[in-house]
Amino acid sequence: MSHTDRYRQTRLQRGAAAVEFALMLLFLVPLTIGVVETGRALYAYDTLAKSVRSAARYLATVRPNDVADRQRAACLAVTGSVANSGGTCSGTPLLNGLSAAMVTILEPSTSNEVRLIATGSGTIDMVTVAISGYPLTTLGSAIFPNLTLGTISVTVPYVFF
Repeated sequence: MSHTDRYRQTRLQRGAAAVEFALMLLFLVPLTIGVVETGRALYAYDTLAKSVRSAARYLATVRPNDVADRQRAACLAVTGSVANSGGTCSGTPLLNGLSAAMVTILEPSTSNEVRLIATGSGTIDMVTVAISGYPLTTLGSAIFPNLTLGTISVTVPYVFF
């Protein structure tokens, strides 16, 4: 085999490798984007679930039906802190696009949707905190616009000290 033939064969193999790489990219890029977006959605869900749980635990230990405590709980769900001034949460939201308007607080005295658990000695008052309508922002928002997470809620009993 001459030197020219070896050079031509090497050049053809490089071209074949480039074509194979391009064909693999057609599968690997969407797969990588899908894994990243799934991870981002799971992170958002986990963050919202933990913030709702914290807000419900906070409300379970304070006076029921207190407007200030309800506002603090909504701020806790949105920013991770009960700090607020003039009805507006202080601090940055835990997730971009999260607002206090997405937080719903249901108590037995204000809603029939909250369960009252009957026991042998009466009922146990419950409080429910929910976040609904959180918009997921994705890298492929042109392909999947207006994605929102479903309602995430937690119901806990009141605990009075």
